[in-house]
Amino acid sequence: MNFANYLPPISERRGRFEKLRPARYKMTSFLKHYNSLKQKKKPDAVFLWIPRTGGTSFFKALEKYGCLKLRRLDQIHYHFPQTGLVTFSHCHYPTLLRDGFVSPGFNQRAFKFAVARNPYDRIVSLYHYFVKLGDIHPKTSFRLFCQLLKEDAIDKLGLFNVNGMSQCQPQVNWLKDTHEKLIPDYIGRYETLAVSFSEIMTSLGLRAEMPHVNQTEHKPYLEYYDRELLDIVGDYYAEDFECFNYERL
Repeated sequence: MNFANYLPPISERRGRFEKLRPARYKMTSFLKHYNSLKQKKKPDAVFLWIPRTGGTSFFKALEKYGCLKLRRLDQIHYHFPQTGLVTFSHCHYPTLLRDGFVSPGFNQRAFKFAVARNPYDRIVSLYHYFVKLGDIHPKTSFRLFCQLLKEDAIDKLGLFNVNGMSQCQPQVNWLKDTHEKLIPDYIGRYETLAVSFSEIMTSLGLRAEMPHVNQTEHKPYLEYYDRELLDIVGDYYAEDFECFNYERL
């Protein structure tokens, strides 16, 4: 398998994706067997991680049960035993499934879950997150940021979704298969995260407390909006509002 075919141009990658290391992972492929043994008594489950929906907190809670976080194709190919608890971070799960990095058998067995967030709130969080990372200039206004949505200047989803602004893609695009059907068996809500977390843990037969990490600090999200911006965000995320039953203002 030529992993290079799945990578963005080098100039567009962040540090951890700059080099492919299939030889290294192949030499340590015994880890797939080790991971298989470690996951033997764990439920088969996939956390479909939509950016800025509390994903880091969910993973930290699942990590104590051996949940794997695999963010590179060579990691997935050589280390993923197609069993147990796993998340692929911001990799696009439908593409991993389509291209055979996740087996149909595992996908069928696994309990698949995700968390959705009010689009008005999520885009404010993304804006502050990009400013914090330096992905956009700190003097970029929220209004200008929203204009990118209006002009459809958002990168399409690819396998990695680390560079550019693909993380701003509608949440449904992270969860639909090639037949436009939603993949998750359960979709929680960020606004009632503790309840969603409890229900997911019950479904997995696990007991854990959810930490709260990687939060962005900002004013209540509605303070960022006027009528124009409400319409821009409402139009761009229209399918999210309908699919996840959020009220469009």
